[in-house]
Amino acid sequence: MESLINHLNENAKFYGFLMTVAGFAILYVLGQRFTTKKEFSDFKTEFSGYKKTTDLKLDEHDNSYNSLSEAVTRLDTLIEHLPTHKEASELKVQMSKLEGQLEGLQPLIKTLLNHNAMLMENEITGGKK
Repeated sequence: MESLINHLNENAKFYGFLMTVAGFAILYVLGQRFTTKKEFSDFKTEFSGYKKTTDLKLDEHDNSYNSLSEAVTRLDTLIEHLPTHKEASELKVQMSKLEGQLEGLQPLIKTLLNHNAMLMENEITGGKK
């Protein structure tokens, strides 16, 4: 141990120089690795502009989302009132039945119109033939 201390004392200038060079190397590496105050300030300025732009886009996105959400809610409300497939097929059957009944009433209506025309003619002519 004593020989180590003697060696260090004899070569103190050399080891001091090595430690100084190592310290500068460490400071250089740290300077390259980490930012300076000016670089950090520039970054903060740039980032605040980016943040404002992002916030505006986020607000636009929120507005778009809200309007789409409202549209979906309105559509859901409208869809609730639409007939189901079963109800729609029942309506088709009922409409076809009504169409058949109306076609069956057409000859009767023609007969009634003919009788009505004859009665009107009789009233106009006063029953003379």
